[in-house]
Amino acid sequence: MAHAWLMRPLPMVVLSPLGATVGSPSYLANDYLGVVWGNAGTSMVDTGSGTSYHLIDFDLGKDTLVDTIIALGMTSLPVDSIAQVWAATSAQGPFSGDAWIGPSFQPYAGSAQLPSGELTLQWSAPLNGTPPIARYWRILIYSTTRFYFQMRRVLIGRRFSPARNFSNGAAFGVRDLGTADFSRRGVLLRTRGAKLRTVGLTFSSLYKDELEEKLQPLLEYLGNTEMLALITDPDPHAQRSRRTFYGQLVGEVGSIQRRAGAWQAAINLVSLM
Repeated sequence: MAHAWLMRPLPMVVLSPLGATVGSPSYLANDYLGVVWGNAGTSMVDTGSGTSYHLIDFDLGKDTLVDTIIALGMTSLPVDSIAQVWAATSAQGPFSGDAWIGPSFQPYAGSAQLPSGELTLQWSAPLNGTPPIARYWRILIYSTTRFYFQMRRVLIGRRFSPARNFSNGAAFGVRDLGTADFSRRGVLLRTRGAKLRTVGLTFSSLYKDELEEKLQPLLEYLGNTEMLALITDPDPHAQRSRRTFYGQLVGEVGSIQRRAGAWQAAINLVSLM
């Protein structure tokens, strides 16, 4: 299995996209995944090529090193759609001048849908042509036909993947927020609620320096209230959207020294998607 990725999403401001939209662009920067941003069913058109496209821009507030972008709750993209990521520094401005333009890629991370019927977009910085340390970031999606699409949350940040990754024995489950019981007369009393996916991983052989410099500060920030993005296996695969989790940690949050030269941390997460 490839190395799992952990990522804390950076705070950002979503700039007003071009064209008519459904929902507020600010939805893409909050954790209320019940709200949706999308275009209003019409695409902008490049008059030179005739290509239909949509774009959305993000402001991180200062030039920042970014190597990963994840968009959650994606639906309705045409089969032939293509995505790009752009980046511009504070000096360049919000795409008013020169910008770094990354290579094109398929927007859906995989074909296997989440329980909601949605998919994810995943971008990681290319080994060659790495983007600059930039303030402004853009997701551009284009197609040969006019199209509607939506997304729920965009995560931008820098991933962390321990050199010695998680041990065998990962746990995957469901937290059912509904209830089911019986009355005294044996009548079923059922209240359906959301069913949230859960994942549990144990990193059992962490190096001391990566624990102290990266993981422990991350855990101290997260506690049980802040959100974490976790991809159990980022390699291209039909199941890659289902291997993506985003939510809060539950239970004890911390690390222990398991043996000389090996530290251990458990990640137990309830995903919002």
